[in-house]
Amino acid sequence: INGLIQVTGGNSNLFLMNPAGFVFGNSVALNVPGSFTATTANGIGFGGGWFSAMGGNDYQVLVGNPIGFGFTVAQPGGIVNEGNLAVGVGQNLSLVGGAVVNTGELKAPGGGVVVSAVPGENWVRLSVPGNVLSLEVQPLGGNQPNGWNLPITALPDLLTVGTSGVQGNPDGTVQVAGVQVPGDAGTAIVSGKVDVSGETGGTVGVFGD
Repeated sequence: INGLIQVTGGNSNLFLMNPAGFVFGNSVALNVPGSFTATTANGIGFGGGWFSAMGGNDYQVLVGNPIGFGFTVAQPGGIVNEGNLAVGVGQNLSLVGGAVVNTGELKAPGGGVVVSAVPGENWVRLSVPGNVLSLEVQPLGGNQPNGWNLPITALPDLLTVGTSGVQGNPDGTVQVAGVQVPGDAGTAIVSGKVDVSGETGGTVGVFGD
């Protein structure tokens, strides 16, 4: 994605789900009235059921706010951000994938920024106690979203798409500022800028395994 992501009217939050992976290029821009989440989960959980990326969905039960994300594959897709992703004052900005690399800027003035790398086959519970975003990772139980059986792009392959300054190696590792780190699910790399400054300050969470 290398252009404008926009929601007009109201104050809706935006959730983008693509189990195959995301690359946000250096020309990406956000214009959303609420919070923004990009995830490579293959299901978004609601109180009444799942919104699955594949297969049928019962849209009548998908009411209220999402409560979490379901990952049913061993190596979930990765997320790479090279651009400037910013939300409004007091909103939250979240990147939740198998492996997450940020070399750009994540900005949520007075709100929260979460970068979460999730090892496969887990349930990530989403909560906002006191308007502070938090995530809790647990093993998936019997209630799961529809499975995903299409190809998933590995993190080193995602890195070849852009010019992030992070190098993907043939052995599956990645190299950041001369340091070699695993590229498997559960790896979170933040080498860019994260800004939650504001009158009341904000929160930053970087989670991996």
